[in-house]
Amino acid sequence: MENPAFLDIAGLTKSYNGFTALHPIDLHVREGEFLTIVGPSGSGKTTLIKLLVGMEEQSAGTISLRGERLDTLPANERPTCMVFQSLALFPHRSVGQNIEFPLKIKGVDEHKRRERAHELLALFRLPPDFYDKRISECSGGERQRIALARALAFDPEILFFDEP
Repeated sequence: MENPAFLDIAGLTKSYNGFTALHPIDLHVREGEFLTIVGPSGSGKTTLIKLLVGMEEQSAGTISLRGERLDTLPANERPTCMVFQSLALFPHRSVGQNIEFPLKIKGVDEHKRRERAHELLALFRLPPDFYDKRISECSGGERQRIALARALAFDPEILFFDEP
């Protein structure tokens, strides 16, 4: 018998006031598989990601991870993370505070948050003093690495990119 899909999407649909933004989709992704979804603007790519991470609620269908329903969990309890096209970094927070943010939301101790932020700075080859740097002082490439570091801060099982 074949192993069940790591991520299983069955009949997933999203409608807004009678407009169907995402027609029923079935998708089965194996563990370790790298998947890219392409399509023109307005084809539902971002809507699909928002459904997967819990930013939107589906109109129909199911989302399962390792055979367990994922779509019944609130966004903050899903082992998923999204890197937004715009990066969505907080301009009023330092680089370190941006990276720590998902950990703060989950109630992780301040010392552990700072430690994890410094690990991720090193992983993305950003110097330790970037921790206190303002987002506005960072280049576009640095901002991309900061957004990715923030997405990896709590070690999600699945990482989604909108327009990577």
